[in-house]
This record gives sequence, C-alpha cells and structure tokens, in this order.
Amino acid sequence: MLRSIIAFVLLFTVTNSFANHKSLPQEKILTVVVDSRGFNVMGRDTLMNDKLESEIKERLWKSYLGTGKMYDRIDLQTHGDVAPSVKEAAIDAIKKGQEKALAEYCVLKHKNSYDKLSAKDQAKIRQHYPVLFQQFN
Repeated sequence: MLRSIIAFVLLFTVTNSFANHKSLPQEKILTVVVDSRGFNVMGRDTLMNDKLESEIKERLWKSYLGTGKMYDRIDLQTHGDVAPSVKEAAIDAIKKGQEKALAEYCVLKHKNSYDKLSAKDQAKIRQHYPVLFQQFN
C-alpha cells in the first residue's frame, strides 16, 4: 500500500513538472535567410528584396491580428558568400517592413502615427513589441 502511494506521488510530481515545462512560452522567431544570389528565404517562401519588405510587414501584422502578439525577434542569417551590399539591401527591406507594421499598429490602436504619440505610449509599444524596433548589423 505504501509503495503504491509513493509511486502515485512520484508519478504525479514527474507528470506535473513536465506539464509545467511544456507551458513555458516559446520564443517566436521570424527567420530570414539571405543567400549569395540575393534571394531571401522565409519559411517556404523565397523572395527578392522588393517583396521582402511587404512580407515582413504582413507576417508581423498577421501574427498580431491572430494572437495579439508579434514575433519576439527577427533572425537574419546568411547562406554562402553574401556580398555586403546584398545583406544591406535585405536589412533595409526588413527595416521598412518593421516601419510599415508599426505604422499600421499605431493607426489601428491609437488612431495616430507613432511620432505623434506620447512618450509613455511610445515606451509601451517599444516594450510590448521590440521586434518593431530591432536593429541589425
């Protein structure tokens, strides 16, 4: 009888610790891979820089609309020997996509552009959605 009680308590403890471990929030990362030919890959999509800007904005925005949250960060990776100008063009497209998502968010939630918001509102946005202000090197 004592063995079965101890086994039950152990099983409950182990099961509970696994359940708590699984409930920890996972970081949501949007990965952009730039290759040597100037193509950008996001998930299953392969894009040129002119389409990357709108795709970044769409993914950030759709993530927000679907869950009320945005990606935690954007991970920019290179594949092969990528020229600095190609990488810089991808970074510029990502920045423009971030700016467009920020503008759309501000108009929807605050009925104003980011520049016209109070410092308090700007700080809240920066705190809740750091992906919109992420810098790349």
